[in-house]
Amino acid sequence: MTTGEGLECRNHLGVFKSKELVAARRGLHPRDFAPCVIRAPKRQRSGPMAGSANETNDAALALVLFQERGSPPSSQSRSHASGWIGTRILHASVNAAVAVFQPAPHLMHAELLVVDPTGGCWHFSTYLGDEARWRDSDEYYEQHNWRALPVAFERHCVERVAQICDSAARIGTPYSVARYPFASWVLGAAASTLSDGLGDPAQCAALTARILTRACAQRLKWSCPRYSPSDLYNELQTGAGCSRAPAETTCDPEALGILRQGTRAQLQQLNSDRRALALKSLARRVGEQASLLALCGRPANAAEQRELGWAAVRCAAMSKGPLEIREKSAAAQGGV
Repeated sequence: MTTGEGLECRNHLGVFKSKELVAARRGLHPRDFAPCVIRAPKRQRSGPMAGSANETNDAALALVLFQERGSPPSSQSRSHASGWIGTRILHASVNAAVAVFQPAPHLMHAELLVVDPTGGCWHFSTYLGDEARWRDSDEYYEQHNWRALPVAFERHCVERVAQICDSAARIGTPYSVARYPFASWVLGAAASTLSDGLGDPAQCAALTARILTRACAQRLKWSCPRYSPSDLYNELQTGAGCSRAPAETTCDPEALGILRQGTRAQLQQLNSDRRALALKSLARRVGEQASLLALCGRPANAAEQRELGWAAVRCAAMSKGPLEIREKSAAAQGGV
């Protein structure tokens, strides 16, 4: 499989078809064939992500990370529920609910990873017993398996994602276990009746969907409270609501090779710019392939999404000290 204008896919008979032919037979225009990427209207840049107008070659990127199913020890848990026994019971209950009430691939959690133009990385998420906020990367992320999907490549759109996250953190968006039933087939039909303001309670996937819809006018088929991690993953990987492909990011083959297969020591030797640009290049490839496979009626390549998730977590772990900068910036701006 190749990328760019010559992108092709193989049908069930093994015959290669160009994207133009596939699009035409599906009643689409070739320009509608795009990776899973959202775009915001052009706006005046300001704040922490302001800078050069050259958006093509900077590292700005937003990903959604999805945690794969598993039951980590309580010491690795992000839960802020009090008590060891209570934590274990809650994790067991969530695991059971994921198996029964979510569609495949039964993902446990969803959150945003925002990369600024200089390569600084921030996790934004909410967890049981906590509020939505920015988080530093730590061993928790490296002890779990993640899939990643790119949702924004352009600086103005990534900046908008960061600003909406700032506002949610400033307002204080609480986590809500009670809203989980509305993110399933059990009470999903009633999810649209729930309030969905930026400061309203939310579970992880609903919060992520809420930020995407506000930041980049992402068009989702359901109201935000209806989304479980698996539902959000299944919709985003098809490129729903996406526009044309982003401009090609300058690729550094050496940095990309180290990101994908290098040791931790080798990756640490790269500066943050090179790491983040390699991550953005990998994200673009994963996004393009996911949309191509969706157009061909085939499931996305989970192995490549895991590779992107692993690479994103590694980059974030080496971007030390961004959280203070992020929080100071949010306080100075007062959100949006």
